[in-house]
Amino acid sequence: MKFAICQELFVGWEWERQCRFIAETGYTGVEVAPFTLASRITEVSSEQRRTIRAVAESQGLTICGLHWLLAKTEGLHLTEGDSAVHRATAQYLIELGNACADLGGTVLVFGSPLQRNLKPGMTKDQGLGNAAAVFRDVMPVLAERGVRIAIEPLAPSESNFINTCEEAFQLIERIDHPLFVLHQDVRAMLSESKPIPDLILQYASVTEHFHVNDGNLLGPGMGVTDYRPIFDALLQSRYSGWVSVEVFDDSPGAERIARDSLRYMRDVLRDLGAPVQWRKKSERYLIQRAACWVLTFVCFLSLASLPGCAKYVSTKKRINVIGNTRNDAVLITRDILRTESGSMKWMARCHRKVFLWVPQWMRKTLYL
Repeated sequence: MKFAICQELFVGWEWERQCRFIAETGYTGVEVAPFTLASRITEVSSEQRRTIRAVAESQGLTICGLHWLLAKTEGLHLTEGDSAVHRATAQYLIELGNACADLGGTVLVFGSPLQRNLKPGMTKDQGLGNAAAVFRDVMPVLAERGVRIAIEPLAPSESNFINTCEEAFQLIERIDHPLFVLHQDVRAMLSESKPIPDLILQYASVTEHFHVNDGNLLGPGMGVTDYRPIFDALLQSRYSGWVSVEVFDDSPGAERIARDSLRYMRDVLRDLGAPVQWRKKSERYLIQRAACWVLTFVCFLSLASLPGCAKYVSTKKRINVIGNTRNDAVLITRDILRTESGSMKWMARCHRKVFLWVPQWMRKTLYL
């Protein structure tokens, strides 16, 4: 069981910062919402895609796929009967599949409630027919890139099209393609009449992706849903795909949601006696982290030995051993340069140069 998290939770964060935090928290996968990259995926160049992928992989992360595929787009719709909309939607899904493969992903999770809702007067059977026609046009091209489409049942409060795993299975049967599969979402399955563990076991043969969350829009363990029977069913079904955290309420803060969700899922797996996934740190990463801390400690220790610095710290209380900042280093060395002379000035200049350089390097590894 591999743990990932949907990155739209970290809105406003730079991509490199997102990847560092996600990896440090313990996830090994990240699921991307295209609208966080650009208004249209076609606006993300090949070079940008290579950079995005390289940054994720440098932190030991896999971009497992894309979701919210049609969110914040115009002129695209899955069940619309208009032929021009049909062609535009199919072509855009192909572009999303190409982007997914370029980023290293293998799955497109199709949720997008507003872009799939049945228009007034359209029957569910007509909607299934229109949706199947779009996906049939797309699947041969995506298959060449090794990308699957996972159809996501949504709760009736979100969409009026494909609200149950059974309805999704009907669409899967219509398309009859090995790479058109089922995506299951805990929050959506809470609206079904069958217990979630039964749904997991019943549709295990076609389920290729899994979202974890709760009815309160937060992450697993942050609501009332007990995940022990859910994870037990996943283990019984020998599910080996991604388990991805997707939340819709970020009010507790992205950091807390990410950490608490993963901690809870690991605790559940321990209770079930299942192996717990831990992110393996690369040897290079561990060496860099150790070097950062050693160098930082040496700098603080030697700087604190300077009389001017010791006097400055005792009177101004600008720094402590761990909490130094770039500006504090500048102020301290400037104060020493104004009051000391000779070799003391030379040492202060050296320390200033070190302090101006070290934090930039440290931030890449230690988030300081």
